[in-house]
Amino acid sequence: MKLREMQIACSAMHCPSLQITATALKIPEALKSPVRANKREASECGSHSGSHSGEMLDLATIVQVSEAISREINLERLIEVLLTLSLEQTGAERASLFLNGDKGLQLVASAELSAKRAILSRAERTCLDAALPAPVIELLERSQHAELAAEGTEGRTGSTLCVPLIRQARLAGIIYLETESIAGVFTGQSAAVLKFIASQASIALENSRLYLDLVREKNERKTAEETIQCTAQTLAESEERFRAMANSTSDVIWISEANPERLLYVNPSFEKVWGISVAALHENVHLRIEGIHPEDRQRVLQAFIKWTSSDESDAWEMEFRVLQPSGAVRWMHERGVFLSGKNENPRRIGGIATDITEQREAIWALRQSEQRYTLAMEAARDGHWDWIAATDTFYASPRLLEIYGFPPETRFKGRQDFLDRFPFHPDDKAHWLSEIKRFFDSQETRIEIGLRLIRQGEVRSIHTNGLLSRDSQGRPIRYTGSVSDITERRAAEDALRESEQRFSLATEGSSDGIYDWDLISNAMFISHRCQELFGLTPCGEIRQRQDWISEVSLHPDDVAPQRKMFRDLLDGKIPTYDKEWRVLHPDGTYRWVRVRGVCKRDLTNRAIRFAGSVTDVDARRRTEAAMQQMQRLEAVGTLAGGVAHDFNNILAVILGFGEASMRHTRRGSRMRRDLERILSAGERGRALVERILAFSRSSVGARVVVDVQGVVAESLAMVEATCPPYVRLVAKLNSCGTTIVGDPTQIHQLVMNLATNGVQAMTSAGTLKTELHDVSISKNQMTTTGPLPEGEYVVLSVRDSGSGIDPAIREKIFDPFFTTKDVGTGTGLGLSLVHGIVADLGGAIELTTEVGAGSCFSVYLPQGGSAAREREEEAQPPIARGREERILLVDDEEALVRLASDMLTELGYQAAGFTSSARALEAFDRDPGAFAAVITDSRMPHMSGVRLIRALRERRSDTPIVLASGFLSTAGLAEARAAGANVILNKPVSRRALAQALSEALKSSAQLRASAD
Repeated sequence: MKLREMQIACSAMHCPSLQITATALKIPEALKSPVRANKREASECGSHSGSHSGEMLDLATIVQVSEAISREINLERLIEVLLTLSLEQTGAERASLFLNGDKGLQLVASAELSAKRAILSRAERTCLDAALPAPVIELLERSQHAELAAEGTEGRTGSTLCVPLIRQARLAGIIYLETESIAGVFTGQSAAVLKFIASQASIALENSRLYLDLVREKNERKTAEETIQCTAQTLAESEERFRAMANSTSDVIWISEANPERLLYVNPSFEKVWGISVAALHENVHLRIEGIHPEDRQRVLQAFIKWTSSDESDAWEMEFRVLQPSGAVRWMHERGVFLSGKNENPRRIGGIATDITEQREAIWALRQSEQRYTLAMEAARDGHWDWIAATDTFYASPRLLEIYGFPPETRFKGRQDFLDRFPFHPDDKAHWLSEIKRFFDSQETRIEIGLRLIRQGEVRSIHTNGLLSRDSQGRPIRYTGSVSDITERRAAEDALRESEQRFSLATEGSSDGIYDWDLISNAMFISHRCQELFGLTPCGEIRQRQDWISEVSLHPDDVAPQRKMFRDLLDGKIPTYDKEWRVLHPDGTYRWVRVRGVCKRDLTNRAIRFAGSVTDVDARRRTEAAMQQMQRLEAVGTLAGGVAHDFNNILAVILGFGEASMRHTRRGSRMRRDLERILSAGERGRALVERILAFSRSSVGARVVVDVQGVVAESLAMVEATCPPYVRLVAKLNSCGTTIVGDPTQIHQLVMNLATNGVQAMTSAGTLKTELHDVSISKNQMTTTGPLPEGEYVVLSVRDSGSGIDPAIREKIFDPFFTTKDVGTGTGLGLSLVHGIVADLGGAIELTTEVGAGSCFSVYLPQGGSAAREREEEAQPPIARGREERILLVDDEEALVRLASDMLTELGYQAAGFTSSARALEAFDRDPGAFAAVITDSRMPHMSGVRLIRALRERRSDTPIVLASGFLSTAGLAEARAAGANVILNKPVSRRALAQALSEALKSSAQLRASAD
């Protein structure tokens, strides 16, 4: 019977033409009288509940009922569907629906089968007390989750069945079914179907009410807008009713504006379902979409956007998953409607989201159960029996007869006849009969028991699974079950149990490779992955333990500790085995692995099995070592930077006064020669400071686009000029046009140090080969100095044919001041400087070396900047001179103040020098307009140069300021510029550099004043 075949007698909910009374429903006398119904009610309820407790609904019925109910949101249509489904699925002749309202339970509609068609009639809200007797109501309210069934009494042959509608643990309504002429219509299957319909109906009716309230809300808002004078009061009442209704439901109700989306309202249930506070959602409306499971999010978002842009012809309906912050997943069924016209702007939309997780899980579990049951039945070929106690009818399936060894045509007069002819094994009969008697005498409903039988002289093992239905007094009504022949399976289980134990032990500590050693037989299982981690070529997985040990080589330093730890585990001194060791691989390298395991012992505490896992931790170990190296370099670099700052101040005095003295000496005089030697030594000191600052990554070198190949070629020309005659240089530069963003001086230092290191490694005839090429790395990889991310790189390789590097010192070669050269030959800063420069540029170093065959340093530098670069040589411009401007000069070194004052005087400026920041600031406060510019040191006691700059800017914002420093980190440089420094100079400062810096600062200040005017 299809829904479209229904004939609706009256479509109005309050149709006055229909009257449904208790007489029309024909309530059986067994249900009308509490005194007469008690015993029969208990008996029949128990009979029905017992008869269907084992019934299972097939998936098709569940899907049909769920789809039919869930697709209806209109209350009128939903009531039609509920009553029609109840008649179709149970075989009843008449169905009535009672709903709980303001005046209690009321009859709202009935449906009857007439000529195999369902005819629906609407009723006036008849009070339930007038239609159903009070005992029925009390019984349903008391046993909410159990159906109530009654058979005909006093000559009547009909049947009745009542099922409550439960919502939030309260009675929401009743579905009442009856037949007039047929008894025993309502089976356990019928009751199960009706209970499922009732469970779905409770949710659907609640959602339908919510939907009607939403539609009613929309109509009320239209009326309120048309009636301007009543708008405020009507809207307030409507919102109050809506909020009261919305706050009481477990469903999520939301109202928002579309295009752009703005949340207007969401009820508190949102926090429980989404796991996100309502306040947070109001701040960010996109949290609702972001809370949807990533696998469903894009599908829901696209459909939602399409719907909000539609012409309102279709309603919004979607099922999706919500991923809560805790990781829990909830299934939601959401429906939505437009609350404003398509020409209104902005358009308002609203919706209801119902949590259907339990329904989804039930369907999924049922599907899985049915699939497992189908597969099991196909594979096991079980037999089954069915015994009806009232008639002593005993049914045995053909497979059961085959398992028990009976001929196919065998029939039994009753259960006792079957037991008398059953081929029990003599040793099992007494035990089986005792267990069955205990089971029947108890109140249990299920029993599983195994036994042996003799079939045609062969002993077979069987397993039975029985289900006993009882009446309200515990007496048997029906006994059904299945039987399996497990003879072959039991033999296979014994063999499988041993395999499962090995697997269970291995998986307890397994993450990668798995091993299992049987100490009794000395056989050892090692998985293919485990063999790879041990540096072996995968082969057979089970061998004698001594065969495995002979092929695995640990690092010499790890052999003794490993053996001791293993002995302690076998002796019971430690509970588990968990340690990291180095394993030798075929390529000659040692790789770190983590070995974990557990030991199984017998009753005497003797170890009988050892199993666990092996994990590759080599990358983590190398990363940790690289991080420790970088931390050591950073610590030494910070110290070196501080030393360089103080040394710069000394060099500034030596070079500054030396240059000044040179201008007052005669060319060729002894004084001039002495001064030239002093200046030469000072320049060497300046170069050393630059190397220290480069090592500490604290120099203020300008970042520009660098043509790597050009700088490398120039550097190699210098190397060739100083290279010993027994060393042959080979250059292969194939990176024309590739650039990086960095300091050309750093690239020059990098090439010179690597080349010098390679030349010094060759004490006899050899070759130094330098290569430059581009490479693209598609995935992250590990290098000697740390991880290297994917990207485009230019690779500089310097390979020598020297003695190579001993593995014992490879981890120390980048340490500051570490050297293997003779005293006076090396400083130990070369490779440390290279490492610092490469790290500063965002690159990495890969070292490959072999003792006696040489070494190769491959430097990876990230590409950057434009490939087009023009080289222009410009003549040095003349030194800019001042016009008697007064300059405020501040430095805590008195000698530097005197030197800079003399330079400024020679350059045409008037210098006002101070060795105290506080005194300089007082002079500036007395007459801020008297100073054309300020030159200050960065590191000074009491008040640093940056603090002084901030104070000066507060007093006069357009003052040109030059900051000079012998040590300034990248962070310090940014802080100085943020404070207001126009120009930053590196100490020692030359006369030309000082003139140029003052000129730039004055011009910059003048331009700012001009733009302000």
